[in-house]
Amino acid sequence: MRARIPRFSVALVACALLGLTSCTRDPSPEPEPELTAPPPRVADVSELRLPLDAYMYTNDQYLAMLRARAHLISACMRRFGRDYPATVTNAVPGVHFPDLDNANARRYGLFDAESAALYGYNVPPRPEAAEPDSRSTGSGGLEITERDLFLLDGRGRPGYENATLPTDVDGNALPEDGCNGEADRALADGLAQPDLGVVDTLAFEAHQRAEQDSRVRAAVEAWSACMKARGYAYSSIWEPNDYPWPEPPGPEEIATATADVACKEETNLVGIAFAVESAYQVRLIERHSAELNAVKAYIDAVNRNAARFAAN
Repeated sequence: MRARIPRFSVALVACALLGLTSCTRDPSPEPEPELTAPPPRVADVSELRLPLDAYMYTNDQYLAMLRARAHLISACMRRFGRDYPATVTNAVPGVHFPDLDNANARRYGLFDAESAALYGYNVPPRPEAAEPDSRSTGSGGLEITERDLFLLDGRGRPGYENATLPTDVDGNALPEDGCNGEADRALADGLAQPDLGVVDTLAFEAHQRAEQDSRVRAAVEAWSACMKARGYAYSSIWEPNDYPWPEPPGPEEIATATADVACKEETNLVGIAFAVESAYQVRLIERHSAELNAVKAYIDAVNRNAARFAAN
């Protein structure tokens, strides 16, 4: 099966992880921001760190949070008579661990000459070591019962809004929102979870604005002219990316992808788009400082507690 990252999907990964239904909005026109420095020459996509990235988890932080959450949930479940192994997959069933450290890798389309030459527009296979606890996070045949689901979600589980909450041996009742809620509060030092989706909402808005910015449009036009000189007629960087290439990648796709990367390097499209989008993000950070400060405080609290709880 072809693994290609479609337009900007990586930046919305947090929305999927958090179960949020709306992380986008249609921005109204506004003046283009000034750039405080010339656009950088980007040699490696790993260099791309946008201002809003500071309000997101890294791979290590996210995995540490999941492990700590798993231990907290397991301890809570034991208090109510259920042996529930402390594994990442049990704590967040069905979640595929995202590569948050490389979330910007294809933000401006394919930009990796080696990958283009080997895989065309396909996403290279991810190293096994990047997956979280791939050899130890399985549930070991654990069968999730209806009671488990009630203990996990409490009265927040549909159909259990009026259920009687069980008590542990000390007479403490299950929290209204179950062991999941208890774990989340412990990780965050009791801070209420803010709207974490605001980060992706703003990131998507900045990306949309940047794509319509005159400087980015000029860079895309230069890229298009470069591609035309090489025999390819594309007006958008997403056209070759989204084309239904056959599987496996053949010479035509490889040649197109190689030319695509070369023209992005020649026109500095990635550096220009990155600089412009960064400027839009800085503007949005200033406008939404209260919301983003709440997100930062919450994530910082979780990061502080993750190692402590995972070790217990």
